[in-house]
Amino acid sequence: MAELHKIAALSVTDMPLHILDKRGDLCLRVGMEAKSKTSTPCSFLVCSRALARSSPVFETMLYGGWLESRPEASAATSNWTAELPVDDAGTIEQLLSAMHGDFKFYGPINTSKSGDIRRIFELVVCAD
Repeated sequence: MAELHKIAALSVTDMPLHILDKRGDLCLRVGMEAKSKTSTPCSFLVCSRALARSSPVFETMLYGGWLESRPEASAATSNWTAELPVDDAGTIEQLLSAMHGDFKFYGPINTSKSGDIRRIFELVVCAD
């Protein structure tokens, strides 16, 4: 029941909420300052531990004392939010989905299609 209250509280924001982990402990707000004309800013409810296990960058960012790290006072009592304002929300969604074990965005890649090459390029840049 607490999960539903947390999701409801996160949903009352100025941007759509995509739930990648219904038991997630971190809300990532993405794309508020992105230069992409095709992606809409949105929030993602994610598991911070899944991100940390998948990426040394996320591990340091979320658990290494950076601005995005969980404030100690809110460890169990409030919502943890971090912002990735300049990242493209669509590309981040693909990366976060893979980190949560969901590969729905990944299918056969046709290197003769510029869209597939562009998608891979954006994903690699985002992951870097």
